[in-house]
Amino acid sequence: MALLFSVVSWGCAATHWLARGLNSHADIFCVHAGNYSLHQYGGAPYLDGPEYLRVIGALGTSYAAAGDVHGVGIGTIKIAQGTFGDQFRCAVVVREPIARLHSQLAMFKSNLQSRAWNVDHIQHFVNRGVVLPVDNYETRVTLHGIWMLNMIVREQATARVWRCEDLTTKAEALAEFATEITGGSVRIGLSWASAAVGSPRVEQHAGSARRGLDRQLEDWQIDAIRKIVEPKAWELYSELGYPPPDFL
Repeated sequence: MALLFSVVSWGCAATHWLARGLNSHADIFCVHAGNYSLHQYGGAPYLDGPEYLRVIGALGTSYAAAGDVHGVGIGTIKIAQGTFGDQFRCAVVVREPIARLHSQLAMFKSNLQSRAWNVDHIQHFVNRGVVLPVDNYETRVTLHGIWMLNMIVREQATARVWRCEDLTTKAEALAEFATEITGGSVRIGLSWASAAVGSPRVEQHAGSARRGLDRQLEDWQIDAIRKIVEPKAWELYSELGYPPPDFL
């Protein structure tokens, strides 16, 4: 059986590019949120954790390592670790928080009609004094995006955290990353890593991301960031080399 791995991310952190890059290695089988595609387009039940990873392992049986980027939920990682032991590896990928938030909000705006994101938990922040200019799905999903910046607290307690800015620009960083998540089962050369870093970017949300980055955060959004994002999250981002935004 191939060594199994999961790259945990909540999106907007070069995950499509990373999955494609890992999959370009002759001994690595990697998909991007394959459970979503199997469910959405193949009619299969939505799988996560060990159940999903077993499918990945079966699909990648002829490879030394098989895994997924952005498909395995962080809540199932400990279960996977207990199930597969030394045959499972995990890593977390993040991005500079404000740039990531801009990209996320722009993606939300482009996909509002799908109402794909659960915003029930947002009422908690409204009750605590976060003010919405208009109370509708768009403003509530914005608060959801802001709240997601807190995931770094849970992520750093789950696995080693990597910056996507490093993985997409530094061959040495990508080689170290690939060696770690494949548990040394795959020979990772700098020539492969250099070719992957030099490959074209996967601009999955190019139009929406540009629209998001072109506009400034509104005053109510800045106020919400101050009230929702935990001090511990900013501390962890700073440790990763991301300075806190000026408005804090």
